[in-house]
Order: sequence, then C-alpha cells, then structure tokens
Amino acid sequence: MGTGGGIIDTNGYDGTIAHNITGAGSLTKAGDGTLTLSGTNTYSGGTIVDGGILNVTGSIIGSITVNGGTVQGNSNITLTSGADFLFDLSGNTAAIDISGILNLNGAELVIVGTATDPSTPINIATFDSYTGSLTNGSTVTSADSGQTFSINYDTNNITLTLVPEPSTYAFGAIGVLGALVLIRRRRTK
Repeated sequence: MGTGGGIIDTNGYDGTIAHNITGAGSLTKAGDGTLTLSGTNTYSGGTIVDGGILNVTGSIIGSITVNGGTVQGNSNITLTSGADFLFDLSGNTAAIDISGILNLNGAELVIVGTATDPSTPINIATFDSYTGSLTNGSTVTSADSGQTFSINYDTNNITLTLVPEPSTYAFGAIGVLGALVLIRRRRTK
C-alpha cells in the first residue's frame, strides 16, 4: 500500500483479500457490502470504514476510524500504542463486533458527532475479551458536539453513556424544591 493509501468500494457486493497488505498507506473500506481481510496485514496508515462491513479474519494493526459501518470478524484486533479508535456517534451502532480479543493497549478512544438518543447507552464494541488502557467510569468528550460520555466496559462490551450537563442537575433540584414548597403551602392552609 503506497503512502497515498487505497479505497476499496464494495458497492453492495462481498469480496475477500487473502494476501497480506503491507506499506505506509491507509486502507479505506467504502460502500455497502462486506470486505474480508484474511491475511496478516501490516500496513501502517490505519483503517477507515466509511460503510458496510470490514470483516477481519486475519489481522490488522494501527488506527481504526469508523465513520459508518462496522468492523467485525473472528480474529483478534490490536490497536497499537498511539493509535486512535475513532467512533462516529451518528451511526449509533457497534463499531467493532468480533469473536476474539480486542486489544486497545495504548490506543486512544476518540469520538465525533452527536448522540442521536442520549438516553440510551451506545455500544461501541463487542468482543470475547478485552485488554487495554481504558478506565471504567472515565470520560471522553465528542470533538464535534462537546457532549461528554462515561466509558463503561464489561467482559464483552464497551459502552458510552451520556453524562448530563451540570445545569440538568440544577434544574432538577429547583423542580424538587418547588414541589416541596407547594406541598408545604397546601398543608399550612
């Protein structure tokens, strides 16, 4: 893969690349359909999924950016130290769905976009097991919307939960206080 990278648009079809992809460029998966990578891929420019499914049955390294679509597979996925796992909130579906180990050691979670249903936790990854540097309960802020999310993970999922703005708590407290005042006034009459 040259430094300019490459785009594979599956255009609603399914295809497989069994050879090892190497080089300094990035791979962009576009269009509906499924692209399967079954080789030991060492290209260093990162992987971008703009649509459809990128099915990894071999391996990939480096950054993963999911603008739309899903990364799935029956293989382990490793994001190397300094790499980004970029997730677009607009899609609101699991960006990574694998039967294997998700290794985010040293990788940074970066989110963009706006949550379309802020009351529902957003599942960004499903896996058999996880190793990595994310801290349960830590927060991440969307670069676009400024929304802040709590990072939560268990043995098989990583989810984001919207953290309410401080003003939400203030309005809630004012509402409760107002209700108590009304109740007290009615009792004193």
